[in-house]
Amino acid sequence: MSYHTLLFRCAICEREVRDYPNRIGRDRHLEPLCLYCEGEWTKGKGKIHVGTFMDRRKAMQIHALSEALISKAYMMQWEARH
Repeated sequence: MSYHTLLFRCAICEREVRDYPNRIGRDRHLEPLCLYCEGEWTKGKGKIHVGTFMDRRKAMQIHALSEALISKAYMMQWEARH
């Protein structure tokens, strides 16, 4: 049994994330996003109802990453104009 602590940097907020070694289920962090960014960047979007829990969670992470990229692109366009 491995007791290594999960450690990674969130792809959106760039916060260092440390998770407990044996945390399982919906309360654990999944690389590359922290739980906060995963929830915040998908807030207001419809829930996914098809697939296993982990498939739905990965789909929401993809959606969160795409929303963050779109937001960054809009910020870059705005900065270029002003």
